[in-house]
Amino acid sequence: NLRALTYRQANGLDPLHPRMAVVLQHMVEPHIATNIFYSNKLLEGEPGILVESINGFGEPLVSGELTPSLTVIDNEGAIVVTCEVNQPWALKMNGLGQMERAVNTGSNIICNGAARNIWRLVQVIREMGTSMDIEACIASGAAWTIFQARPITAFSIGNIDRDDSKKAGELHGQGASKGIVAGKVCIVDCDDKKLPTTLHGD
Repeated sequence: NLRALTYRQANGLDPLHPRMAVVLQHMVEPHIATNIFYSNKLLEGEPGILVESINGFGEPLVSGELTPSLTVIDNEGAIVVTCEVNQPWALKMNGLGQMERAVNTGSNIICNGAARNIWRLVQVIREMGTSMDIEACIASGAAWTIFQARPITAFSIGNIDRDDSKKAGELHGQGASKGIVAGKVCIVDCDDKKLPTTLHGD
């Protein structure tokens, strides 16, 4: 098409004999899969990191099949807000090398050590100078693997107050991946009495 031909011409590529580039990534089996959102105005106008996390492979996270636990990390790498969500199942690899749903038996919340590692990852990626959407996982041996990192183009994070009495924050817009952050999301304490106060559409 004309757009492809124009791109090739602008970049000095042969318009008649294009070659395809293929990116190969090593397959890893995640212990915890995450979506990491970095914004320089997340916490009272200061930089912060919002982490969505589930056990197992991350496809149910980005597709919206599973609701993730949420962790907010401040600019010093400390956890300031957590909300753990019960995860009924996880996508795991069976003995035949096939992915299947399995009963989830572990916690999917980010611990202090993982929070510090996420903070270190973000310090490198934030050099791009913008809010970032990062897909990463903790694999076996607590090693971190980054699948991709890209600027957030259609996602704005509302202010989250450090004061426990004002712990709720709001997210507006939609992330680069469809899923639980689409629309308006309220971060609330994990308290059954408070959950009914959320409104339809939240």
